[in-house]
Amino acid sequence: MHCKDIKAQIRKQLKTQSHNWHRLTRKEKRQLFVRYWSKLLTIHSIC
Repeated sequence: MHCKDIKAQIRKQLKTQSHNWHRLTRKEKRQLFVRYWSKLLTIHSIC
């Protein structure tokens, strides 16, 4: 899988798992995404 596909999947998961996703600001959403992305990069060697 490409990085772009993985990022899209992470975003979809965050939208479904976070019940208040629509209430979060753009910066808060980005912080959540970066946190999960960095965890994924430490576990797997992607990109």
